[in-house]
Amino acid sequence: MAVSTEGFLKSYKFQFDIFVEKIELTVSFNCQVSVIWKRSNNKIETKTKPTLDVNSNQAVFNEKLTMCSNMYFNEKVKTFHEKKVKRHFFFHLFKNPLIFFFKTSFTVVLATSKGNKVAGSYTMDLGALINNKVVELTESYKLDKCPDKNARIFLTIKTSFLGEVKDVDAVRSYYFFFSIFMIDLVNSRMFPD
Repeated sequence: MAVSTEGFLKSYKFQFDIFVEKIELTVSFNCQVSVIWKRSNNKIETKTKPTLDVNSNQAVFNEKLTMCSNMYFNEKVKTFHEKKVKRHFFFHLFKNPLIFFFKTSFTVVLATSKGNKVAGSYTMDLGALINNKVVELTESYKLDKCPDKNARIFLTIKTSFLGEVKDVDAVRSYYFFFSIFMIDLVNSRMFPD
């Protein structure tokens, strides 16, 4: 049996393989480009740093990035949850918390003569892929916060179930349960039925 918190939250380990095929991005100068995959406190950067060519507006990577991560299954609603809560800051005891959210993100970074510049990013919910039983997905994603409104990142995402997590630290499990509780509490205050 997997680790359970309050009888309805279980933890399972998954492996995510992300194949970064290419980037399409219009630039006015040739430069090297990399992709950073960030999930929670984990960060992986492509070893390949191809040149983003001004003529083709493409950089080809053909590189696989792999990360293992725990996903939390809520037995009550029968869904996996992306880790969404980073920290709670309480300004006054038992007052409204300030909650920071994060999901999996892919950030495109240009290496210029003036230093590294973020060219755009794409954010996704890996929990949604698991809930939809996606084992492999090849897709192009529009980059957000990018000067080129047509910029895209081309990814293939593979999910692999590794097993139940039986040795999760109790404090971490409690923290996650408490975080979900606080999200539900804030949402119920902000969006009452």
